[in-house]
Amino acid sequence: VSEVFRVGYDQLWFESCATETISKVPPLFEKVLNEEAAAGVDMSRMATVIMRHRRKYLSRMEDSPADQLLWPVVKNFLYVDRNNGFEAEMDVLRQASDVLGGLDGIQKNYDQARWLSLLRSALIEAPKCIVIGRPSAEKAKDMSEAEKARTKEQAERLKDELGTLSKKLEDAVAQNETPPPDELLSSLPIPDTNKVEWIAITTARDSDGKTLELEGP
Repeated sequence: VSEVFRVGYDQLWFESCATETISKVPPLFEKVLNEEAAAGVDMSRMATVIMRHRRKYLSRMEDSPADQLLWPVVKNFLYVDRNNGFEAEMDVLRQASDVLGGLDGIQKNYDQARWLSLLRSALIEAPKCIVIGRPSAEKAKDMSEAEKARTKEQAERLKDELGTLSKKLEDAVAQNETPPPDELLSSLPIPDTNKVEWIAITTARDSDGKTLELEGP
């Protein structure tokens, strides 16, 4: 397995920046990071952020559970270190799959000093690659003219085949829009609604701010 992509990295994007001041964004970002490090980490806010991540993960598990469960397996298959044995590989997979347990561990074990250390090592002192994308009216004009030239050249190259290709496209569209026969639709059995298994629902209510009352099966 290639060593490429084994080491993770973070990406931060700034959008809708004014062209005149776009070069000021990176140093301003560095200044904000250093000010945050000097001010210290707001632990109550971090607890709120972790709780938000929990809610988002649980929401994704409801909407697309297969994606959430499959992605750690794919990453493990592609990038896990194969030199430490099968059990070590499985330990990495178990940790990557236990998202809620990981968030609980972070909230329990990360104090302000540890958060500050992570802020410095991962953002302030870490090597950075800054890419600034500047919009160019000249480049946009060149691309538009190049596309017009390409379209004109293709039309010239295919001029003897345009009639045949147009007819082929029209026939395909007509065939695609042909409605299915009535006998085909009527031959499909109508399922018995009494045999449909409904999803069991449990409702959680915050009764006094501390305990939850559960209703449902």
